[in-house]
Amino acid sequence: MKIIQLVNGYSKGDGVGNVITALDSMLKKLGYDTKICNRQLNYADIENDIFSEENMLLYHVALSVDPLITYLRCKKILVFHNITEPELLLGKGLMELRLQCSAGLYDIGTLPQYFDAAITFSHFSAQTLIKRGWLEEKIYTVPLPVRFDKLMEEPEQNIISRYQDALFRKRNFRC
Repeated sequence: MKIIQLVNGYSKGDGVGNVITALDSMLKKLGYDTKICNRQLNYADIENDIFSEENMLLYHVALSVDPLITYLRCKKILVFHNITEPELLLGKGLMELRLQCSAGLYDIGTLPQYFDAAITFSHFSAQTLIKRGWLEEKIYTVPLPVRFDKLMEEPEQNIISRYQDALFRKRNFRC
């Protein structure tokens, strides 16, 4: 069995990317054959062997849902990073993002019948799925995976300099 993580918009170093990387590392240490796919699905994927019945897909959602996901034959686990409530974006000049959030929240309510389970990283995210029709017994809330080796690295000075406020710099503090 191969475990595939699929996301549209994987970026190493952002929140979702950090989770995907940590999960991949953890799964490899447990002996699983893994793959990260950073792309939208296309119709050829429906018959692609990588999405066959013997494989498992961890489908990461933080904004929108690809409608082709429902046609894949593999076991499917939704990894729900949550989606911003559209009303929180009112008056911020983010109409397109508001529409994407609305569509994403609607779409996750259409998915329970196509997924074997869902993983969330908080009670709040689990409740978001339940409100949209997911059964509580199919939702597993787990601790957010963390790559502790990355926490031990020296911080990048150019990043610290860019984001320290004037008071912090004036007192000559060092992170």
